[in-house]
Amino acid sequence: MKITIEYNSVWQNSFLEPEIKGSQKNRRKFTATSKQKKRVSAPITRNTVLGILCRLMGDQRKLYDIQNSEDYVFKNIEEQVTFTINNRKNNTFTETAFIINKSDKRCAQSTFIGVLPDDTPLFFSETASQLWSVLYLSLDKVMHFILSNEVNKTDQNDQQNLNYSSPKRLLSRINEITDKKSEFGKPIKSIKRMIEEIEIIRDKVEKRYLDQKEKFENIEKPTKAKINTFKKQREKYDENKQDLNDKASALQTSDAVAFDATLKKCITKLKEQFPDQVYFDDGVVYPIRLYASALYIQAYRMNDLGMDISYCLKKNEDIVIQGFSKISKPNSGFNGTRDFLNKLAGGKTKTVGTPYQLTKSDGILDIEIDVDNSTSKKIYNCIVNAGVSSFYLGKKGLAYVSRIQP
Repeated sequence: MKITIEYNSVWQNSFLEPEIKGSQKNRRKFTATSKQKKRVSAPITRNTVLGILCRLMGDQRKLYDIQNSEDYVFKNIEEQVTFTINNRKNNTFTETAFIINKSDKRCAQSTFIGVLPDDTPLFFSETASQLWSVLYLSLDKVMHFILSNEVNKTDQNDQQNLNYSSPKRLLSRINEITDKKSEFGKPIKSIKRMIEEIEIIRDKVEKRYLDQKEKFENIEKPTKAKINTFKKQREKYDENKQDLNDKASALQTSDAVAFDATLKKCITKLKEQFPDQVYFDDGVVYPIRLYASALYIQAYRMNDLGMDISYCLKKNEDIVIQGFSKISKPNSGFNGTRDFLNKLAGGKTKTVGTPYQLTKSDGILDIEIDVDNSTSKKIYNCIVNAGVSSFYLGKKGLAYVSRIQP
């Protein structure tokens, strides 16, 4: 019996510890590469071929489990299975990949792994709900809070307010105000910046129209189709121009001017309290920066009133709120779930990645099984009935059966 398999981009490297023959292991550990430790070659082996045959017959268990089961088709005929790789069509090449080292002790930047102790004071103390309450304020209210000298208070009779410090609810709110495409997290621009952007667009619209007009006027005898096309271009230009004028006018309304003035006052006060901080970046500020600063201001004011926020105090009496920064890049302020929750849930190590030169191969694998006709028909029927059209070969390569000869 002969089975011909064509494959593409099959990995020829291994990143796992060596397999111990006859040993059942649920998971082989990842072994990182380094300058001292070279890449481990992992070509197609007999075990690979036996695994392929079992997969073609519809069995997706691990090869070790299959070999130790009663229904293992190749139990007494493994030695009759041979294979060759068609060198004439074998193509080996290298490709740079970014290998992510993930394990039980590592987690991604945005992933929370672990369980928080139910006595974590940052979330479950008597003052925690009041501390976090500023994150739930609207943008207008958070700016007025910053400009005031008062602590943001919560209604102790409102059960919803008492849930402000719930980690799950906090993550949901943080996701809203850090999402630059959402209603709550999109960048805030000064009127000056928005007018400049409108002028840039207006100049582009004007230039495009003038180019179209010049091309039309240079036509000696424009056809009716050309005339209609230019007419539509002029109408489109008028529409765009009016739309830009409307947007510019909207920036001069009393509400827009008042909001811009409040924003500038807010930034000025924040610069006084956090002089090393950058808020406006070319006329743009991100809401998360305002909320993160407001969170620290809330902590300072609560501390000044003698409220217990010892869970935010370090040895030098400085206030540090886990996962949030006072001084950072203009569009940040929240350091990610890893720094926010994972340190409190066991100190998970961050996931790291390494560029790696993978060896890949395209080719044709010929598998021969030297058995009698009845066994050959049994294997053939199992493969046909399973109907496996394509499958993974090795780590990531894609393969399919191109021919079977019973």
